[in-house]
Amino acid sequence: MEGVVSGGLILFYVLFLLPFLFYLRTLHRCQQIAKKRNRSLSKSLLLLNLIPLFNFFWAFFTVIQTSNTITDEYDDLKIKKRTSGGRTVGILYATLALMCCIPYVGIFALLPCILFWILHWNEVSTCTRDIKRQKEKNKLEAFSSNHPGLKQIRRQLNQ
Repeated sequence: MEGVVSGGLILFYVLFLLPFLFYLRTLHRCQQIAKKRNRSLSKSLLLLNLIPLFNFFWAFFTVIQTSNTITDEYDDLKIKKRTSGGRTVGILYATLALMCCIPYVGIFALLPCILFWILHWNEVSTCTRDIKRQKEKNKLEAFSSNHPGLKQIRRQLNQ
């Protein structure tokens, strides 16, 4: 009996907890890369998602605050690509995760919940990558504007 319980526990960690920790790391990186005035979640607030049962409700707060951070950062950096910061798919994920707790309904909500969780994770990761690229581009432009020789090289490359 103990082997079945420990095997089930290992399976739980591998299938759920480990990917969830990587998901939280992605959300944390998104918060870290944003300017301080645009950050709406701290690391400790993200870790509240690890509290059982509470995390079903806290997921809504996390999704909304992360999308606020992304949209604010997009506005500050003047990124033309419009995004909701994963708000829509994130709210769908959080709602389906909550529905998974309802007997008989939960089994039907599980697969869509996992799907929208992965979609939200991907959206946040993509937006974080866009923000990082824009910041690097802005640094390069600031650097090249101070060096006339680089401006000339850039003009030649663009021709």
